[in-house]
Amino acid sequence: MLSLVNPEALERCRETIAAELGSIDDLPYELSNTIANVYYLHIRTLVEGQRPGSLPAQVKEFGDLNMGMERFIEDTVWASNMRDAIPEMVGALREVDRLTQPNLYAALVDYLLDLLKYRIRDADKNTGVRRVIERWFRKKRVREIGGLVDMLC
Repeated sequence: MLSLVNPEALERCRETIAAELGSIDDLPYELSNTIANVYYLHIRTLVEGQRPGSLPAQVKEFGDLNMGMERFIEDTVWASNMRDAIPEMVGALREVDRLTQPNLYAALVDYLLDLLKYRIRDADKNTGVRRVIERWFRKKRVREIGGLVDMLC
């Protein structure tokens, strides 16, 4: 779980998503909220990194400075990589007609959630059944702000 929302990061998140993806209202709610969380995490680290001498909120949340910094660095790299890939992934999903190819659309949504929400490593190399099992074990470790996408409106 992430701490209180940073208003500056939220506004920049809103602007960046609009510029790069347009409206994400056409995507399933869970996926659009996850995408908002990835963008927000990335932008929040940039905003907080511009304040010299202060610890990022993620580090403070963790309680242990070393573990907090390790998590912060890991999250920063992950969010940056995923954020860079999201426009292409969303573009590919939008090319699938959910009315004529509902199974393919649902499979792609699940795959994107496995990458972005559950952070399943090598999800592309795992079978759907394996990812379902991994998703079940990772649900308790998901770190998202519930309803973040609603705050972007």
